[in-house]
This record gives sequence, structure tokens and C-alpha cells, in this order.
Amino acid sequence: MISKKSLFILNNILYTVVILALVAIVMSGIVRSDVLLIVVYFILALYLFLTVRKNAFYHLLLSTVIAFMWMLIGKSQYGYNREMLSLLGINLFSLFSWAAGLFGIYVVYSYWGSALKKETFLKRLLLFLAFYWPVLIAVETIAYHVFNIHNVSTAMYVG
Repeated sequence: MISKKSLFILNNILYTVVILALVAIVMSGIVRSDVLLIVVYFILALYLFLTVRKNAFYHLLLSTVIAFMWMLIGKSQYGYNREMLSLLGINLFSLFSWAAGLFGIYVVYSYWGSALKKETFLKRLLLFLAFYWPVLIAVETIAYHVFNIHNVSTAMYVG
């Protein structure tokens, strides 16, 4: 039987290898980034469903509904420098990016939230923001500079 510590280490190694493989696939041009994001999203949904992680699965669905509502309102703000899949005028790359991002926020907060229960709300909020903003800036920077994904719909805005 594998110990919990060994399983945790193997799990992190697997995540790292999968992420690096996905980055390599996108950078090689084998698969478009929007198609890959959508496939990964549905693999995640299937994984959560098959492993009976109902709470996480429902949060993924909720994040998708929220992302869909946002995309109905702000769909004109998302147009990219390359061809992306769209459905009913909604850019699917943006939709699934928002859904994955919201789900990621839930996962991070639920993981650290229980460890920080004794802290004040303000301290938890500040710790979350200290984590969230650098990660968001890093992801946006990598998408822009490494994967060459530029939102041309908002290019006229400075900053």
C-alpha cells in the first residue's frame, strides 16, 4: 500500500507532467489552445463525475453557469488575434477560461479556507488576494507572451 505522503508526491508529479505536456502541445501548434482548453475542461468534469466528487462537480457547474452569464453580458469584450471557436456569438475560449478560473478559485479557497478558519475575514481576504493577483497576472502574461493570445477587442484601452 502506498503511503499518503508518497501518493501526494506522485499526484503532484503527475499534475506537473500533464501541465508541461499540455504546454508543449499548445506551443508545438498540434492543437489550438481553445480546443485544448475545452477538452481539458470536459476531462475535468468527467473526472469529477466518475470519482463521485459531487461537491466539486457542482461547483464546476456553478462556475460554468456564472461564466456563461458573464459571457452573455460581456461577449463583445472578447475577440482574439486568432480564430477561436464560438457558439451563438460567445467565444468558447473565454467561456471555459472563466469557468476554469472560477473553479480554480474555489479549489484554492476551499483548500486553504479550512486551515485559516481561526483568522479574521480581513486577514483571509488579504492572504487570498496576495495569492490570487500574482497568479492571475502570471497566467495572463504567459497567455499573452508565450502562447501569443491577444485580446484585440480591448486593444484600444491603455493598460
